[in-house]
Amino acid sequence: MAVFYSTIGSLTLKVEYNYSSQHINENTSLVSYSVSLETAYGHWNKQNISQLTINIDGRQIYTGIHNFDLRGVNSFVLKKGTYTVNHNNDGTKLSDIYVTFNTDTTRIMNFSVRGNLSLPKIPRASTLGDVTGVLGKQMTLSIQSSSNSFVHNLEYKFGEIEGTIARGIATNVQWTPSIELANQIPNALSGKGLIWVNTYQNSKLVGTKQVNLVLSVPDSMVPTFNNITLIDSHSKANTLLPENIFIKGISNIKATVTDAIGVYGSKINSYRIEILNKVSNMTTTNGGTLGLMDYTGTHKLKATITDSRGRTASKIIDIVVLDYFSPVFSFRAERSKTDVKQIDTYRHIRIAPLMVNGVQRNHIQVSFKYKLSTESTYKDDINSTVNNIIEQVGFHQRLINSLRADKAYTLVMTVSDAFSTASSEILLNSEKVVMSYAKEGIGIGKVWEHGSIDSAEAIYAFDKQIQHHKLTENNGSIKESNKSINDIRETGFYFVKKDNPANSPFYGLLSVFHTGGKEAMQNYQTYDGARQFSRCSNYSTGEWSNWIELSTSVKKPWISSGVSNIFYKLDGNTMHVRGYVKSTSSGVVKIGAVPSQYVPQNLMFVVAEWNSFGDRNVHLQVDGTGTMSLLNVLSNMEYSFNISWGI
Repeated sequence: MAVFYSTIGSLTLKVEYNYSSQHINENTSLVSYSVSLETAYGHWNKQNISQLTINIDGRQIYTGIHNFDLRGVNSFVLKKGTYTVNHNNDGTKLSDIYVTFNTDTTRIMNFSVRGNLSLPKIPRASTLGDVTGVLGKQMTLSIQSSSNSFVHNLEYKFGEIEGTIARGIATNVQWTPSIELANQIPNALSGKGLIWVNTYQNSKLVGTKQVNLVLSVPDSMVPTFNNITLIDSHSKANTLLPENIFIKGISNIKATVTDAIGVYGSKINSYRIEILNKVSNMTTTNGGTLGLMDYTGTHKLKATITDSRGRTASKIIDIVVLDYFSPVFSFRAERSKTDVKQIDTYRHIRIAPLMVNGVQRNHIQVSFKYKLSTESTYKDDINSTVNNIIEQVGFHQRLINSLRADKAYTLVMTVSDAFSTASSEILLNSEKVVMSYAKEGIGIGKVWEHGSIDSAEAIYAFDKQIQHHKLTENNGSIKESNKSINDIRETGFYFVKKDNPANSPFYGLLSVFHTGGKEAMQNYQTYDGARQFSRCSNYSTGEWSNWIELSTSVKKPWISSGVSNIFYKLDGNTMHVRGYVKSTSSGVVKIGAVPSQYVPQNLMFVVAEWNSFGDRNVHLQVDGTGTMSLLNVLSNMEYSFNISWGI
């Protein structure tokens, strides 16, 4: 109880303020108060004109007119009663009482008394700290209860899912959030929710507290896939070799991840399939190809999938890349010493040994054809296939057909393996004689067939052997060939198209210099002279090096993009675009196009707006088709640019 006084002269106003009881569910307390006058001398006012006012916590709870008579007594009670006080949300309360009294007697006395009373704290709704946990993993929720008489119900909401954690618990509870809640966050590693702590006393709700809930998916929650399927996009290689074995320079692996699925609502967002440590052999398309391989041996192929949560799953398998080179061969032919009409051939052949588990998967196929040297039509002869060997050295084989002794023939041997074909021809002279005469000419060491002088051996002039190798056609023009450039090693000048380094659909000029063994040098020039290339082959293996493009000093002209004042040109491996545009409207302005083969990808460049402030840029876009556009331009503005990119 609290007692407060105010004294004027011999008269005292006494205020008693007392706590009575509390109501927990309502968060209120019942207080009592008593206002009285005390004196040792008689004071009175019997006219009911003395004003009494009582305020509790700033609220007037009573005002009224009183009389009082202290004659013969020491104390006179003016007013007493009870009042319900509301507590703060945390259950605390410092209650204030303020009383005023005007005696309105001959000697007017105005009393005022102010005081306060600290009320017992009322237990409030229990609390719980913010909760962070992992789906599928048990956690302990510790409730901070204000009273031993409280019980609690815990509810939660996560995404669209609501549920009950526990009912009727006092303090702690063990909770394992269901792994199925991961379906509510298919695109994130964690999500936010809410937990409500409902506090009860005697089955009546005291209050509710809301706390934050953060749940994350476990580390083990990753997407899955079944296997990596590899198919060689080169049909012959795919048929010839078992799975996961490929051929250098021939195979182009088509890689597919099978049965890739997300987990608990996630989706597969991306794929990456690569040969480890080989940056050029990679695809981000499921079912895409990895590109040709320029190496051999055992290598690791890795497939990785990524789901919408950013989680990944990977598998690694081994692949084997076998070495390969085109068939290398030579041959000679001579007439039989016992029957000059019979032709004996002797050949040396070596092919790439595609060995798998001790079994040679490559094969040699040899065929011969012949014609009279003065004619153009060939006739077929031997056609044979040899399996399980990689080399023939000095192998003897006689032609099936007999060839006239008095005629010279052109003999062609063609060698094929599983992937390549190459041919070589020689001249088979007629039967040897010292000299023969004909109306049109003389034969030296052979029967005459054509020309003024038809010699079976080398011809000397001034004690020196003349040049017998044919570098050009008889009329001096270069030789036209339909062979692959890769198969031309004989010194000479050629007009060729197949497998040219410029990837041109037109014929170009090829110079070949054979230096001995399997070594040769090639120089290639496009027909317009704009591009030149050079390479050489290995002396021992005959394997060609990569082409090197030689720079030229020819100044190339600018070409119109199809729009006025916009031009482009290709300089080596660099594309240049320059131009000037004055816009007539805002938005997108098309500025023509460049050939699509010179656009390696979608491109975007920054172009400054031509104004006195220099404070605004727009973007120049080049899409995959070569179409160029200026984006977000303003009307009646000028734009000048000179951009370039590598191809």
